[in-house]
Amino acid sequence: MRNINVSTFFTLCIGAYCLMTSLSYADRALSIYNPSIEPGAVIKVLGGRPADPNDWPATYAVRNGSQRCTANLIGSRVILTAGHCVDDDQKGQLYVGPNAHNFDALDITCDRLISRMFPSSADFALCLTETSILSSYPSIRFEEIFRYLTLVRKFRKVTALGFGCTEIGGTPDGLLTSGIARIVSVPTTNLYIQTRGPNGLCSGDSGGSAFMYSNRDKTKRVIVGVSSLGNSPSRLSAFSAVGTKVFVRWARRWADQNDVYICGLHRKARNCRNN
Repeated sequence: MRNINVSTFFTLCIGAYCLMTSLSYADRALSIYNPSIEPGAVIKVLGGRPADPNDWPATYAVRNGSQRCTANLIGSRVILTAGHCVDDDQKGQLYVGPNAHNFDALDITCDRLISRMFPSSADFALCLTETSILSSYPSIRFEEIFRYLTLVRKFRKVTALGFGCTEIGGTPDGLLTSGIARIVSVPTTNLYIQTRGPNGLCSGDSGGSAFMYSNRDKTKRVIVGVSSLGNSPSRLSAFSAVGTKVFVRWARRWADQNDVYICGLHRKARNCRNN
């Protein structure tokens, strides 16, 4: 999560992004893993009730040198995170399995969406595993993206999820946290879904997701945005919207090039949560 001053929300985030993308992450060790698979692990909920780690088996932590982020598995070979969490063509490993005693290390390669029109708010990255995640974790259910913006309206609630800090000035502690916020702005001149408290993004939440329900019974949760930046004191947060044409077209091309399927984009995707 990139922290910015709320009074200069968009001007500073664009500058910060340009500075960050000029850096090379090639010398960093990239790993994606799930700290919550340890026996007896409990997910800390920011401003809510405790949750069972088994409810979020596809949400993983990202370690890229000293940087901490979050990611979601959205297909048998596909990982979604924020563009500023990785570098283009960066390689690393995904540690995946049902528990701490039964997991595999899968090689991954990540690609970022580079948009001249939306250099900051198109904060997306997709990572490809060399082999299928289902070979290591056959029972996992992958999260689904929602490829439209019809759910994203002002004053509606979203659930934000990430392995970030739980207090202002804190550091990520390896525990998954979630919180509720209301939408205050929808994508117009940029790709951001903006939300405001009571909960907000904190360091380490970047690349996590904003979730909403796509049905009235609230049984089908979907990803509507990728955590990009926020201001902890004001609880103002921004998520890059996956329902925009910019992301959907790029993700489809990327999937076609790599011969993979993404939950929410392709009917042939397997083990999707809402199938």
